[in-house]
Amino acid sequence: MKKAIIIFICFCLCALVIYFYTSKIPPKMPVNLLIAPNLPQDSFAFTPKNLPLKKPLLSIAQQTAFHKAFLKRYYYPWSASDTPTQYCLTADGQNCKSVLTFENEMITVFLKDLGYNNDYQANTKSWMDAIVANMQLNTFPNVNCNTSDMCHGITVENTNIRIIPTMNPSYAKITEPGEAYPFDYIQESNLWLGTPVMIVQQSKDHEWLLIKGPGLLGWVPTKSIAFVSKDFIKEWQNHAMVTPILLKFTINPNLKLTTPKIIYLGSLLPYIKHTANSFLTLLPVTDANQQAKTISYNLSNYLVTRWPLIPTPQNFNLLINQLLGMTYGWGGIGFDTDCSGTIQRLFGTFGIWLPRDSKNQLDFGGYIYPLPLSTYPVAVRQAMFTGSSNAQLPSLKPYLTLIGFGDEKNGIGHVALYLGKYPQNSPKQIVIFQSVWGDKIMQGHMPIGRAIIGKAAITTMGFGTNLDLPNTGYSTDTLWQKPGIYVTDLTKPQNTIWLKQQNS
Repeated sequence: MKKAIIIFICFCLCALVIYFYTSKIPPKMPVNLLIAPNLPQDSFAFTPKNLPLKKPLLSIAQQTAFHKAFLKRYYYPWSASDTPTQYCLTADGQNCKSVLTFENEMITVFLKDLGYNNDYQANTKSWMDAIVANMQLNTFPNVNCNTSDMCHGITVENTNIRIIPTMNPSYAKITEPGEAYPFDYIQESNLWLGTPVMIVQQSKDHEWLLIKGPGLLGWVPTKSIAFVSKDFIKEWQNHAMVTPILLKFTINPNLKLTTPKIIYLGSLLPYIKHTANSFLTLLPVTDANQQAKTISYNLSNYLVTRWPLIPTPQNFNLLINQLLGMTYGWGGIGFDTDCSGTIQRLFGTFGIWLPRDSKNQLDFGGYIYPLPLSTYPVAVRQAMFTGSSNAQLPSLKPYLTLIGFGDEKNGIGHVALYLGKYPQNSPKQIVIFQSVWGDKIMQGHMPIGRAIIGKAAITTMGFGTNLDLPNTGYSTDTLWQKPGIYVTDLTKPQNTIWLKQQNS
């Protein structure tokens, strides 16, 4: 009997200890929690009252200058100024790097961290060694404009650009929230149908080509490229262009086109005739010798319009609404796009050139205003953005202001488009358009998961705060709390002083 009482008392004490301990532990939070955007998903709802919907946001002179600069950079891979051995971000001979040096640097990066494949099994060194051998960089450049007529090409299908020639992925830190799919670090970007390229290297197995596109460098499947002649280039560039006004649509086969083609928002195609209902558009196809030729195809006015679009609030709203809900695609995986890819597609439709990744967009888009957290705490930032304080921050221009986020160590890692303030009659929140994977869920100072949006959306700068997390011990790390916030005014020249400091 005495032994039973002792056992009972011990049981009670253990139960009390467990209750006391567990009562102090916050409820279990899912590693990844799917959340909805915290604002109406309609860009028209946030147009400031003082902006007429159909009035251009840029003068004719500004539009012309942007258009001219865009064409120069878009067709740079076909120009005599471009060289096979140098990769230049812009078309002015500046911001260039040796292609061979870049390729060897990428090999070094992946050899240090091979990552994980689709089965989340570790990639092996033998896997990487085979890829390196296939690149045959000891023969670089094995396609040269001085000795070959096959150094210029055009995409005859939408295609991925890979950092190294493989479609196998490399996921990093698969146990860390916010990593693994869709963050395949071999995925660089994508190219739409009809994009001009320079070909500088062919893989040993002839399955891959190393190409330079407009502000891009990477490997694409050989079948996605057709080689172009000087006559083809002259004809292609001799026409005005159309651009899609829908997120994507499929062209069904006819007598000239034997297989379907998907046209994505952001594509540019020449047209030779415009009627009341359609554009007679040129499409690139390949012949039996992989030489490019054109066929004509009528595209409805409901699908495409003349490029570039006039940059009015109405046109921005129409395109943003097309992009809303598009699945987040890191590096353009699946032909969806990430933050910078989405911004690039949007502005390219208006004839405004922006480079591919978020840092370059903020650096080269216009005058950039850095707001480090150490100097501008969250409350100060919020006051500056909402108009309570105008210290060192210009008037924010809806549709023409980019906001970047990052830190001093890794630089800018995310970009969004400023739309306005909400609610408009008593502005307290900054409204942005962004393609976003998610927001960190924090337990103290430790990230333990992601609040995932996973698509293009209209949100506030603190979109994660709409989660019901009070008294749980968890919080969200909002965009306001990023170590670095950067604001770029696209209508102003670059902040060259800041750029020199960053590049020194």
